[in-house]
Amino acid sequence: MEKQPQRTQETFNFLNDIDLEIPEEEIPEIMDKQFPVLALNFGKLSSYEIQTLIKYKKKIQESIRPLRRIEHKIQTIEKSYKGFKYLSIFNKAKRKIIAQKFPATLNPTTLCNTIAMGELPKFLFYLNKFSAIT
Repeated sequence: MEKQPQRTQETFNFLNDIDLEIPEEEIPEIMDKQFPVLALNFGKLSSYEIQTLIKYKKKIQESIRPLRRIEHKIQTIEKSYKGFKYLSIFNKAKRKIIAQKFPATLNPTTLCNTIAMGELPKFLFYLNKFSAIT
């Protein structure tokens, strides 16, 4: 069985994480010569043609694996950015303090879910706590 590459510990610098995990020289270049176009009759494929197509599919998947990890990192950053959008309603001086004290509590999704679940008193508690800081 093929051993999966060891993942590195993530830092807070996205571009450095990519360089640590996937050095540029290790990202394979896909050449058209590696994947010859077969004149296939898709109604009748021989077992050799099927095996060849499976081999090419595996090669392509192996080649794009680093790109998928990069895409996953970008999606993670986008999610965390969306979580901190609520800070824009406060003045710049207090944003950092609020983000440190209430990183998940004031996430808009969390607040909407809290209200939707009928926990209005909990929401009001956080809102009062928030107002006291600002």
